[in-house]
Amino acid sequence: MKMRVANDTESYCNECGTKYGYTKEMYQIQLFGEINYICFDCVDKLFHKTLSANVKYNAKVKTKEDMKRIMQSKKVEEEQDG
Repeated sequence: MKMRVANDTESYCNECGTKYGYTKEMYQIQLFGEINYICFDCVDKLFHKTLSANVKYNAKVKTKEDMKRIMQSKKVEEEQDG
């Protein structure tokens, strides 16, 4: 995942269609190998949605299945860190 400020004055938000000149800032974000333009307001919405998902996950009581998945993901992280 990569993200940077876009300076292309012809760009527009791939989510809402806002043009470069009508947003505080335009960004290029690469997700799943695809580059998209996203305006300041949509970045803010994306931030709040991901923050909400993170808070809900951290607040929930973990089941045995959840704990098994957590342990498996930690093993994968350790293997990747080498």
